[in-house]
Amino acid sequence: MPRIQQLLRTHICQRPILHLSFFDGIGAASFALKYLGANIVFTLSWETNPQCQELLQHHFQSIQHRDVSLLTRPQLNELIRHAAQGTDDLIILITSGPPCVDFSRLRNLPPGMQGEQGNLLSRQTEIILGIREDWSHLYLILYLLENVVPHEAVSDQFQDITSRLGTTPMVIDAKDGGIISRSTLTGIQPQNNYIPTLHGRSHKHSTKLCGT
Repeated sequence: MPRIQQLLRTHICQRPILHLSFFDGIGAASFALKYLGANIVFTLSWETNPQCQELLQHHFQSIQHRDVSLLTRPQLNELIRHAAQGTDDLIILITSGPPCVDFSRLRNLPPGMQGEQGNLLSRQTEIILGIREDWSHLYLILYLLENVVPHEAVSDQFQDITSRLGTTPMVIDAKDGGIISRSTLTGIQPQNNYIPTLHGRSHKHSTKLCGT
């Protein structure tokens, strides 16, 4: 095992983790957790792309639940109850990267949450709030919600989500993981060396919004 992995694992909590990964893509969050040596007891994955589903199943044998927009609160609670059964001192870790095209600064007037994909960010917020309400009396709930730095026309929607989740946004540069700002999103401008693209990233640079 590379020495860097050994060092990282000394700082990772070994409490059992139930990982809920929404808009899972190719499973980058799960790969990162595996690399860090986190104690993942079960992964529930939501992803609609068939090729991504196949890759996720191959690597993680995670349960695929396809379209998050069709997920009901009772269904999710039953899945969590089944996956968490018999596990004490559990952490529920939620990672999510809803589509960002309807918030992008590259669009003249992005529709935000009124867009065909943008509404999924609002949907994800409701899911996180529901999990927190239903399970925080039993388990520690942690979450990471990722998206782009929004167009100023829809930045107030991100502020509303920040308030509802009780989080402090962080704008980071994905090329080195450095935190740029922990302030609110109003007035945030990418630095000169950041090249935001339609999905918040380019070949070399990226600006992202993360809430924890």
